[in-house]
Amino acid sequence: SVLAPLPPPADADWLAIAGEHRPELARLAAQRDTATAAQSLARTEGLPDPAVWAGYRLRTAQTASDPGTDLVSLGISIPIPTGSGRRARGEIAGWVDAARAADQATESLLDQISGDMRALLARWVRATDKTHTYDQNLVPSAQDTLDASLNDFTVGRTDFASLFDAEVTLLNLDRARIRAATETWQLRARAFSVLGIHPEASSR
Repeated sequence: SVLAPLPPPADADWLAIAGEHRPELARLAAQRDTATAAQSLARTEGLPDPAVWAGYRLRTAQTASDPGTDLVSLGISIPIPTGSGRRARGEIAGWVDAARAADQATESLLDQISGDMRALLARWVRATDKTHTYDQNLVPSAQDTLDASLNDFTVGRTDFASLFDAEVTLLNLDRARIRAATETWQLRARAFSVLGIHPEASSR
């Protein structure tokens, strides 16, 4: 059977598709979310913890100078964040850097995906067009030439070398047509590695 070429996929939002199906992008998004949550936690833990206390003292003994009045006391203390504040600021800076690194890695990967898909689709269109040209024009024309050469050879109007050349031409064109059709399948596999999903499945 003749190998059929795969037509290039319809235009789509390739970055959105990759965002849903490419594991590396999901991992980077999780890293950024973790770093963002850790920043918030480090800020909270860096704040001083106030301590509130209350006391009640019941006087039972009375003297001339102390009539024995009961004493109620309330207070609050707030520690001064020295070492803990520096540690918290260091942790926050580290998580900010981690979030920034995840964002930069994500942007770089998205740029790579976009460039890969543009180049891949351009090759895919060319390979498909080449296959159709071979199917519709070059191979049928070479087949007609071979048929005519075979008829001429049968009645002695041409020599074997001409018949052989016509056969070689047809075989070479057919081989080139198979290579072009095969390339469309190879590009489909490449698109899967770029997007994390087959392009035709993503367009449904």
